[in-house]
Amino acid sequence: MRIKRVLQGTALTALAAAAWMGAADASAAELASSAVSVDTAAQTMTVTTTDKEVVFGVGAYNKNKGTVKVAGWDVYDVKTGSVTIDLSKLSNVKDNYVAVKTETTDALYIKIGSSVKSQKVKYDAVKKELAIDNVKNADTTAGQDKGGYSWQYRTAYGSWQDLNVSSVPFEQYHYQGASLYVRANATTTGALQAVPNLEVSDAADKSATPAKSPVYDGGRLPGKESKVNIAKQANGPSVAVDYAKGTVKVPDKAEYRVLLENANGAYDAAQTPIVNSTKTPQGLDVFLGTASGGVLEVRKVATDKKIASKWTRVSLKAPVELNVDSTVVADADIATDGVVVVQDKINVKYNKTNKGKYDAIVIHNGTDKNIEVIIADKKPEATAKSTVVKAGKDGKISKSKVTDGHTVYIRTSGVKATQDWAGAYTAVGKVKFPSDDPAPAK
Repeated sequence: MRIKRVLQGTALTALAAAAWMGAADASAAELASSAVSVDTAAQTMTVTTTDKEVVFGVGAYNKNKGTVKVAGWDVYDVKTGSVTIDLSKLSNVKDNYVAVKTETTDALYIKIGSSVKSQKVKYDAVKKELAIDNVKNADTTAGQDKGGYSWQYRTAYGSWQDLNVSSVPFEQYHYQGASLYVRANATTTGALQAVPNLEVSDAADKSATPAKSPVYDGGRLPGKESKVNIAKQANGPSVAVDYAKGTVKVPDKAEYRVLLENANGAYDAAQTPIVNSTKTPQGLDVFLGTASGGVLEVRKVATDKKIASKWTRVSLKAPVELNVDSTVVADADIATDGVVVVQDKINVKYNKTNKGKYDAIVIHNGTDKNIEVIIADKKPEATAKSTVVKAGKDGKISKSKVTDGHTVYIRTSGVKATQDWAGAYTAVGKVKFPSDDPAPAK
């Protein structure tokens, strides 16, 4: 039966209706299935025709009567040989029956099937795996196998991508965290094929033997979306850095690694992480070895329930010895009444009282940086207790605290505010206090 054009409005005259009905040809064929393509992923239908109008409607299917009732039709003017129809308002959790025709054809009926209406999605950050279960569609309330569907995911503002849970690099979302959305993928059939054993008639056809039409499979729209949050990594641990002493204290049981600066000024690949087993500060040589610099990276270790934290990064610079004057002889005694000129603005001498007594070593620091002094029998550790001589000042070390034959070591102090590391202790001469003057005559 030729489907009649729907004329809406109560003001239509019987003459106009009769004229349209009279023009109909009861022997018209239904619209060819080859003229229609359904893209459920894009949620569109395209009809290609040489006719002037395409008429489309969403129907209500009566399973008991085997009918489809279209309450209202949309009329599209054909301007370029085809018409694209939006399907995004269709329900994705129940079966949809739509009809499409032209002014010269009867309706073609298409079923767009129900999709997944809910699923549970959980992310395991330790295993870096996404689990989907408790899948349900409109046909059942019982959980179904997720394997019966293909799946997609997207970020909050990204485009949909196919989800292969074993190959997606989920770790990329750990750094800043992310919200992912997951849904069952649409299925698009390509060329329309009739659904086996399913025919319908137009509910508006009140004849004794209404014509039956096949129903074509239009695929399935995407399913409902589920949101899953991937938490960002925790911030890295605090690392106690003492620039003045030239030490770093890695938190106990934290994991650390070092990128070492090479001879070309570039950095080598990060070392294999080590779990810290000491609770005491460590000198820079522990981390740098013989390298001139590097980057220390420290993080909280992963557990069976939590991923490792972000890396806390600390720039390291190997201690550098003082650039001493060329006249300095490190293993020579500091001469009686002599002055060791370490640098243009740093010198060392003995202090002589007005009674002729030698009571201290005096270190003059005329530079704009603090220096540290230690007098010892061997080169001191970076953490050894020192005497600080402030910039532009003199410092004294009492004779009572000094042993003849021990060496004077000096280094530049570290500065926390500017993240300048303390220098390396440099030997500048040995102590040999001169004899006191004879007691003055009475």
